[in-house]
Amino acid sequence: MLNERYEPLGVLGEGGFAEVLRVRDQRLGREVALKRPLASSTSAADVEAFQKEARLTSMLEHPSIAPLYDSDVDASGLPFLCLRVVRGRTMAEIIERLNEGDAALFEAYPYRERIAIFLKVCEAVAHAHDNGIYHRDIKPGNIMIGDLGQVFLLDWGLARREDPTVRDRADSANFFKGTLLYAPPEAVVGEPFTAQSDLYSLGATLYEWLSLRPLFEGKDGGAVLMAVLDEEPVSPYNHRHPIQGRVPIEISRIIMGTLAKNKARRPASVHAFAARLRTWLQGEVKPECPCTVVKFTFEHLMEWVNNRPLLAPFLLLWLLYPAIALLQVLLDRLLWNVP
Repeated sequence: MLNERYEPLGVLGEGGFAEVLRVRDQRLGREVALKRPLASSTSAADVEAFQKEARLTSMLEHPSIAPLYDSDVDASGLPFLCLRVVRGRTMAEIIERLNEGDAALFEAYPYRERIAIFLKVCEAVAHAHDNGIYHRDIKPGNIMIGDLGQVFLLDWGLARREDPTVRDRADSANFFKGTLLYAPPEAVVGEPFTAQSDLYSLGATLYEWLSLRPLFEGKDGGAVLMAVLDEEPVSPYNHRHPIQGRVPIEISRIIMGTLAKNKARRPASVHAFAARLRTWLQGEVKPECPCTVVKFTFEHLMEWVNNRPLLAPFLLLWLLYPAIALLQVLLDRLLWNVP
């Protein structure tokens, strides 16, 4: 039952602890998303969790975070939240379609577009961190890409205020709250959650968003738990896709930096992580390995030539000279038997 203000219109989604309904706000004459606990999940802890989610969500004002419209109880005394209705597809749904080989989606979501979308998620997380709030469940299924190009980070039900003294009860996968595949090792074992913990989840999400493969795959829950704790992930660059090719090596390096088991080795903040992604989008390559050194050198050489167009023919002849000389030697040997 709902109170008299909200008229149920249908179900938008359902998780392990809550359901989201599409309802009409009869006072304002608009549709909103109403989130409430499932009938089988109505303990005092669940009620408290909804109240906490309402308080934390109300503190966040960002274009990529759905605003909270209302928080109340229904006619049976259950708490609920009213949020903006977000229409579109989740990142997880798009990944599934890309894995099915949808050519139109590959054209609509090249690497650069996917990274630009992901940067909006980073901005939402950075805003939350600036307000001392950790999301704690970042994953493709909680990211919505709207029909008009909006990007929303959803489901702040596990969000928590920054508190270095708090430890989670996470002795095993059965007690861990969150999604194990995207969870940082320290959260799985119950250590205090930090900004670097959300960074790990961002990295695991970007890994799958670009490579179209999860960080750890083909395993049951227990094996995933052990992989999160002990196994080093394969670089996304190594997953060559038949349609989209390889994830750019520079982006792969950035992603792998967020997935360090030791959180002290991850980027200092989401701002720093996002800045490196923006640098790549702007066409700037930081030389870190032989491949990127070649790219960096070629990029700056082309920039130098572009600013000196009259010298371009001479540079071209200079670059072609070794090939011309080799061709001449081969011709001499074939036509004139020159040793």
